[in-house]
Amino acid sequence: MYLILMRHGIAEDGTPDEERRLTKKGARRVEAMARLLDRFGFRPDAILTSHRVRAVETARIVADAMDLDAPIAKTDAIDLAGPWEHFEAVVNGAAGDGGVVLAIGHQPQFGIFTSMAVHGESDPFDLRKAGCVGIRFPGRTVSAGTGELRFYLTPSLAKRI
Repeated sequence: MYLILMRHGIAEDGTPDEERRLTKKGARRVEAMARLLDRFGFRPDAILTSHRVRAVETARIVADAMDLDAPIAKTDAIDLAGPWEHFEAVVNGAAGDGGVVLAIGHQPQFGIFTSMAVHGESDPFDLRKAGCVGIRFPGRTVSAGTGELRFYLTPSLAKRI
């Protein structure tokens, strides 16, 4: 199975934090990333997102750009400080028979989740806004330290390809 962790696009400044929306530039970068993922054949079977507006908007842009029927599920496992174990359980529940699960969220959490998936340790990893990492797991489940980092795509790369 593949787990793709995508950080939300560039968002407006302001408060409350939960209601910050994507900027036009942020939305364009997300759409470019979605087209690149689609071009490489990474079409999600499930999309998980935090409840924050900028993450939900990112999920909708990806789904629209890829013309996906995959459901978008908001989960508290993706926020700013949720633990790996909770996230792992939610992803495994969404994965079904394997396939591709796209999770859309925030830093520093997704940087930590990337490290947990690949190394089993919570060392920070810098994930740029609208950037994504693809992690392949053997079998049908996500488990700490068993993933193989297959790609890290940045918005500037997506724009050039």
